Amino acid sequence: MKLSITIFNEIALVRISGTVDSHAAGHLYDGLVKRVREGDRTLIIDLAGVPVMTRAGVRGIIVAARLLQNARGAMRICGANTGVAAFLKGLGFDHLLVCDPTLQASLIALCPDTGRRAAIIAAGLTARAPLQIRNHIHPGGAFSTLASEQPGRAWPAALAVQPGI
Repeated sequence: MKLSITIFNEIALVRISGTVDSHAAGHLYDGLVKRVREGDRTLIIDLAGVPVMTRAGVRGIIVAARLLQNARGAMRICGANTGVAAFLKGLGFDHLLVCDPTLQASLIALCPDTGRRAAIIAAGLTARAPLQIRNHIHPGGAFSTLASEQPGRAWPAALAVQPGI
């Protein structure tokens, strides 16, 4: 399982790819809970790259959703295939695990401000091109850069360096 986190305009977009099972559960749990504990209050979990999810694997998503609910935050899940969406619905956590068919639908639900939503879309965060977070450590501290695997793709300056990811 791969996990990439992009933060833009106070929304943390978490893209997950690969099977989410007991082997991936710890990594997913740590990544999501860390974002919430560090102050993120709006998360979108993109499951478009997840072919299969198990009960053990979904624990981190449920815990993050509960933490966000307690902090008066919001989380949406998007892009889940038919099997994963049915699995999530069958868990009985519909009040926590709200699923949208697309990333754009999640943005509409979480961003009533159309200007803010337009900035996110213009930044390319809704594109299906894979994103990578590259972590760097240097004498002045750690920072992350956001890169696209799409050749020639340029990111806005606001996305070029993200401290503290």
